[in-house]
Amino acid sequence: MTKNRDFKARVRERMVKTGERYTAARAQLLAKSADTPDTGAVPNLFAGYRCAGGVCRDTGAARNFLAQAGLIAKHNGEPISEAMLAGLGGGVGFLYAVFEYKGLPPMLSVLARHETMSDTFVFGALSRSGAGLDVSETGSAAAAAKALEAAIADSRPALAVADVVVLADESGKSPMQGFAPTVVAVAGVEGDDLLIDEGGLAPRRLTRERFARARGARKQAKNRLATVSDRGAKLDLRGAVYEAVAATIERYFKSPWKAFASNVGFAGLEKWQTLMTDPKDKKGWPRLFADGRAPLALRRTFQGIEHEFTPPAAGRPMYARFLEEAGEVTGNRAFGAAAKTFDAAGERWRAASNFIASCGVPSVESGCELLDRYSEWLDDPRVGEGGQFSRLYAPPTEAEPIEPEAALKLFGELADHVGGIIAAEREAVAALQKAADGA
Repeated sequence: MTKNRDFKARVRERMVKTGERYTAARAQLLAKSADTPDTGAVPNLFAGYRCAGGVCRDTGAARNFLAQAGLIAKHNGEPISEAMLAGLGGGVGFLYAVFEYKGLPPMLSVLARHETMSDTFVFGALSRSGAGLDVSETGSAAAAAKALEAAIADSRPALAVADVVVLADESGKSPMQGFAPTVVAVAGVEGDDLLIDEGGLAPRRLTRERFARARGARKQAKNRLATVSDRGAKLDLRGAVYEAVAATIERYFKSPWKAFASNVGFAGLEKWQTLMTDPKDKKGWPRLFADGRAPLALRRTFQGIEHEFTPPAAGRPMYARFLEEAGEVTGNRAFGAAAKTFDAAGERWRAASNFIASCGVPSVESGCELLDRYSEWLDDPRVGEGGQFSRLYAPPTEAEPIEPEAALKLFGELADHVGGIIAAEREAVAALQKAADGA
């Protein structure tokens, strides 16, 4: 294992060598156990808790939470891997949506996981894994605090749903609060404050008051808090793997939301590609994202592929790692073949995000860089916030306009990338179906 202080240097060395962005280089290193940061010496964490960085923040924190409780996979006697946990949540998917609010530019969302909300995704994975959990939900802030303090008194880590905007924005004034849940773990106590595992390389110190606000901001989650009840359990994942794979395949062809039937899976991908270059449709990008709105659409696309509720490259490489492990769990070699096709799809997604991040438009490139810096900051909270990331979760604003012809050219080139993505995704899902049929 590497020390925390060395890990970021290794990431930067890889970035120079490969040309990868921070999140991509980080994910590649975290996939190698020898490069996993060692946080065992961090003071004030609960006994046995280790903040091993997550490829994706929420599943990384959940993985650490299960590992501290001694839960292991039956097939290899090892703690549940992050890739396995993500795969059990359904792994990958696609949703295209544009939300329009009075007085604001359109808010584009390109979401690449099976479930669009972090809490639904992670807790769905935990349920499918068979892990024994004690889960509390309440609309009362006092009752929520009491449940957390009970876990702390027993020195038990607790997995919680919290609002990512409250966690990121010191001001507490963003109107975007309550719309973006994430999953974090309370991993220890330092003085009067909490040590929160956000899936980074080190815990983040937060006041109880701010953490309570973050928990309460997502009303639908009802201050959800979980602790492990069946510590040391050995989990048989064979049935769960096939169930999860079936759910992944189904989501490519069938939307769980009737109103979004044309926005999910392959239908959503094809709709996205078409709208990028359709000047006649009022929802087409040439009209919807004209003038100063074009940079916003491009930045949000990059965010959806590389950062927002997804591992890098739309989560396809991590899903490939899940499929490799699924082959070990089930003895089904076809999962290994499917893994290669999802790695190939991941390369297509990464090419699209790299195109955006190097498109030559300053406001787009700086926005992509800010997202990467935020990811780096999560690995080292000691750097301090200073309000520099508040604008990540501010309401969407228009940027300096791109000339219409230049914008159309960018949209067209991005649409070509999406065409390549669709072809790769169809090949990957066909291979996945073949593996599932071999159950």
